[in-house]
Amino acid sequence: MTLLVSGGTGFLGLALLRQVREPVVAVIRGNDFEHRARSLARKSGAEIEGVRGDLSLPNWGLTDEKIAELRGRIRAVVNVAGDVAWSAPWSRLAQINIDGAAHGAELAHRLNAKLLHAGSLYVGYESGDEVGEVLLEEKEGLTKYERSKLRGEWAVARAAKKYEVPTVLARIPALSGDLDPVEGDNGAKKVPLARLITSGWWRVLPYATGARLDVCPRDLVAAKLVELLGEDHSELVDVRNIGQAAAAPFVESFIREAAVASEREPRSFPRPVRMPATWLKAVSKQADRLDEHPKNAAAIGLRYFASRTVYTGSGLGREVSVRSLVKTLGMPLHDDPPKINGFYAGWPT
Repeated sequence: MTLLVSGGTGFLGLALLRQVREPVVAVIRGNDFEHRARSLARKSGAEIEGVRGDLSLPNWGLTDEKIAELRGRIRAVVNVAGDVAWSAPWSRLAQINIDGAAHGAELAHRLNAKLLHAGSLYVGYESGDEVGEVLLEEKEGLTKYERSKLRGEWAVARAAKKYEVPTVLARIPALSGDLDPVEGDNGAKKVPLARLITSGWWRVLPYATGARLDVCPRDLVAAKLVELLGEDHSELVDVRNIGQAAAAPFVESFIREAAVASEREPRSFPRPVRMPATWLKAVSKQADRLDEHPKNAAAIGLRYFASRTVYTGSGLGREVSVRSLVKTLGMPLHDDPPKINGFYAGWPT
């Protein structure tokens, strides 16, 4: 059988394609979709057939003839596409993250396939000390991006129940680069969190005491998605939080390790400064009202250094040390052994 995948050309999508072991039909925008599909096949090693489409359109822009051709071939529709620009305008976020999500569920119905939809852990921002694997009420303090992803979840859930489409809503954490990197792939520099930390825009990195940072290597998240595709699910709409859960590091631990890692290259990591969580959230809220710009997106991202929320789940299936996590964000790591000064060095004798 075959997977129908949207978002295969994106950061997470490429990692997913490297993990799958079955043919893929990739929905790709633009007239050059065939060329891009061939390029994607070379990068991922997957067997890929490209089809022109657009998530903002019903049935993702696939014609009735194409849907009829694919029916019976496709076992699952996988939507890892989305607009992840934190400062993007609401109209664009809604078009992709809400309407496009609902179109995916409707398309899965027409193909008689199950659906795997990639959401975001941060739909649960400020929903309590722990956020479980359930659909959530919309909180007032969500950013535009978080709100669009939460409404996308509900749009998928409503369509899945209406058409009885077996669906997994997989909430994705903040992504870093690969724990087991592919040679020549510099993807860590593309993720918002890495840009926020290493962009050089700010001389300091504000953070709040006790905040948790559920950021995960991209390849481990992709492997978890593939695992979910192979599972049987008892619920028609099954919500899964993918992340480190209770193992998510405290921001202090992450910053301390990153600061040590960048000791010889101080410009690669801004000076950490402890700030009240309320201040960070207030700055983020104001930045969310501004126009789209990378610096505004970075200011919005400060909220993720101020939240103590733990997103409960079954974890990644593999332990990730803080040191390894720092490395996946493109931070330089120095493996020299610690130096012992003369006084302590003389103890063994």
